[in-house]
Amino acid sequence: APGRAFADLPLSFERNLGQTDASVRFVARADGQIVYLTQDEAVLVLDAPSTAGTRPVLRLSLAGADRSAPLQGLRPTGGRSNYFRGTEPSQWQRGIPQFARVRQASIYPGIDLLYHGDKRRLEYDFVLAPAAAPERIRLGIAGADTVAIATNGDLELNAAGRSVRQLRPVAYQLLDGRRVEV
Repeated sequence: APGRAFADLPLSFERNLGQTDASVRFVARADGQIVYLTQDEAVLVLDAPSTAGTRPVLRLSLAGADRSAPLQGLRPTGGRSNYFRGTEPSQWQRGIPQFARVRQASIYPGIDLLYHGDKRRLEYDFVLAPAAAPERIRLGIAGADTVAIATNGDLELNAAGRSVRQLRPVAYQLLDGRRVEV
């Protein structure tokens, strides 16, 4: 079914070229949800309105991170986004490139943050250089009514009756092209 094929597509990110708030560097849309990547945080706007009629918002930030670390689109997908708002063609945005990944280099010394998605869900990796200190990584969460760790290690966030699951952390090295858990 066509809807099923769309749901299986990986998440893609587009550079903000005026289609949203100026503080946003990249934006991704998936299944009615929106992900905004700013210099300071990833903002997840969930699809179902709360009982107050507003959409639940989760904010993921990194305590002590370098807020000036630039965000860079990686792996162009070949896809393009177009925004035709209003009647004035000079105000339209056309051909905005889409990327499979966004990297924020040196968010901590020797540590890069890499955003990507699998089956339309935001995921992120920390890429550590040799001798980098993983204990510096501290995730801050705002907007969640409850935060819990599931029995399998996943992080369960609930906001206004909506549930978001962040997959459990996995640490690995690439050795001879193979992924080896550490």
